[in-house]
Amino acid sequence: MSRKRLFDIIQIGNKNDLPSRLFDYFITTIILVNLVVTFVLTFTLSEASLLWLQWVERITMILFTVEYILRLWTADYLYPGKSRGRATLRFVISFYGLIDLLTILPYWLPMETIYGMGVFRIIRVVRIFHLFRVNSQSDAYNVIVSVLREKRKQLASSISIIAILMLALAIRLFVLTVIQEDKWAEAAVNQNTKEVVTSAPRGEILDRYGRVLATNKQIFTVTFNVSGLGT
Repeated sequence: MSRKRLFDIIQIGNKNDLPSRLFDYFITTIILVNLVVTFVLTFTLSEASLLWLQWVERITMILFTVEYILRLWTADYLYPGKSRGRATLRFVISFYGLIDLLTILPYWLPMETIYGMGVFRIIRVVRIFHLFRVNSQSDAYNVIVSVLREKRKQLASSISIIAILMLALAIRLFVLTVIQEDKWAEAAVNQNTKEVVTSAPRGEILDRYGRVLATNKQIFTVTFNVSGLGT
């Protein structure tokens, strides 16, 4: 398969091209599966369920990575007026290029602590914007786009408010999961555990037949301290 043909399949959702449409349906399914897995992993799960979901997550992330590499490889067809290197860079810094990169990069970072942060896992949700590009060939989608263009000022203000709230949430999650991690981990342990000190009596001494040779008996001792008496 030539690079040009591969570009036609993965970059352009042509409704008259069966392989291209099949790829769109496939990547849409993978995106939705990945988002569901990401959401479910926020709950406390059994070890078996956790292992199964992590494998599903890994498979979807491998598919996303392969897709991203193929888009980089065919980027010169997306920007025909530029050299291959400039076209690749243009795709990397484009809106959808950044979405694809932010989806896969945190997962493959060698620092488990960074990937474990809820802030970086939330970034994966932006992958849902890819679905808009998949639906760009739909007539219903084009009608929606025309309406959105007419209301773009109102939408811009609403999106700005949502973006500010999401940023505030992300910062708060970063503070709770990274900066104050030790504090809340200790609080969780203290809330669920209680230390009780119990004095154990000395054990009994038995002979080989189980008969008691020495046992325990509670006694009370009175002590008189004469050091405090006058001479």
